[in-house]
Amino acid sequence: MSDSHRHFEVAVSAEALALAWARREAATAGSVVIVDHEISPRGRLGRLWPGAQERTAVIAIVWRPMLRAEQADLVWIAASLGLLTSVRALLGPSATGLWWPDLVVDAGERRIGETRAEVQLGPGRVASAVITARLDLDAFPGASRDTAVECLIAGLDSAGDHLDGDIDLLRVAYADSCVLVGRRVTARLLPQGAARGTVRGVDALGRLELASVTGLVERVTIVGLDRLEVVT
Repeated sequence: MSDSHRHFEVAVSAEALALAWARREAATAGSVVIVDHEISPRGRLGRLWPGAQERTAVIAIVWRPMLRAEQADLVWIAASLGLLTSVRALLGPSATGLWWPDLVVDAGERRIGETRAEVQLGPGRVASAVITARLDLDAFPGASRDTAVECLIAGLDSAGDHLDGDIDLLRVAYADSCVLVGRRVTARLLPQGAARGTVRGVDALGRLELASVTGLVERVTIVGLDRLEVVT
């Protein structure tokens, strides 16, 4: 195990350990925490990961992107693309896609992986981010946990580079892989309310763009989203 990787058999969560490393010891970009068994594996909105721990691969990685504070949601977009890269390294490029803002789904739109971005803000900028990524190993026949972890590290390590490049290219890459683009959805909002429209993609701040039949575009933030429902 290198100095930039820490491995634990049991922990409350990989995210908690990576956050402590980033805050107290100034962990560098690319520092990775690997946990075999998480006691409290939580994703977006604190929701528990439903998979069995013995059939889950998880890492948390530290990023230090050069982003303005208002661009923080783009961290989720890049993290999702990194997770998708990891999944496709295991399954191949077909029959997988993204479900905004945090899921990778299979051909049946079943969750097979998820990300969570815990973003730390400094004065007007993103100071650091801890990306947690989990995979349901039952969706990857023949893949060991060690192999899945290696793919997660490679995919998430490279994904941070997207945030230092052209944001429009990041948006295009996301839209190309998002299974919701072109479909009508209802976004259930927090603390209450809803937004409806056809998914057009994500904007330059990582918000989901919903176009109405009149052409009006409504933008949904990640922090304001409870869940998305496809209109059938």
